[in-house]
Amino acid sequence: MGSTSCDTSAETEMKVKNEDIGGESEVLQPTAVKNPNRPEKNEEEKNEEKNQEKKEEKNEEKNEEKNEEKNEEKNEHDEESSGMVTIDYATDFLKVELRLGTIKKVELNKKAKKPAYKVWVDFGPQFRKKPEDNPEISKLAEKLAKMKEKFSNTNTSSSAAFSDLEDQLYLARDCWQTSAQIVHHYPDPDAMLVGKRVLGVLNFPSKKIAGFRSEFLLCGFQDADDGNVVLATLDTPPSTSANAQLLVPNGAKLM
Repeated sequence: MGSTSCDTSAETEMKVKNEDIGGESEVLQPTAVKNPNRPEKNEEEKNEEKNQEKKEEKNEEKNEEKNEEKNEEKNEHDEESSGMVTIDYATDFLKVELRLGTIKKVELNKKAKKPAYKVWVDFGPQFRKKPEDNPEISKLAEKLAKMKEKFSNTNTSSSAAFSDLEDQLYLARDCWQTSAQIVHHYPDPDAMLVGKRVLGVLNFPSKKIAGFRSEFLLCGFQDADDGNVVLATLDTPPSTSANAQLLVPNGAKLM
């Protein structure tokens, strides 16, 4: 009986102090007590434990690295099998300047081997070009100024030559141009394309296509029949269709 009592007190010590202070009693929590019968670990045992812990940590790190490598290989395999490359939203996608614009003029590109249109799109005032971007801007602006000066006493704005020059300056300065093979689904460009709001990529390098300088990529989808392009356009809620230009202005970026 005495031995049992000793063992119990060697493991834990519980002190309970009951005092009638304001009708309350104070209870002290159990305190861990060192077992005198348990031998202390020597330095060698402690070092062995530390070494074992280090080995376990290293093994965990190796396993994590292997799992990461396997995941990377799996992702690469998935990309190859699906033909799709994974990109990062912030560092990759947001670099693409996908902007909204309005088609202002369309005409047939007669030099193109495949049927194509020359298309001019207004992407908003923030993308208006400077004379250094297009030397034609300065030339047209000078011509327009001289015409205004020459016919200062007459109503030049009503003349066809003056209006034509203004249109040329607007297209050169305010619009971006491209050559696009979209003839199949849009045989009547004036009725079907002019005024349409479209998406374009503005930060691809410009290049010449059939003798015409293409400054942006006009975006669209290939149809299921022959791969002819259907343009990507803006959808606006019916309640705001009348004010679509105010709701999503030209130059707005696709996010």
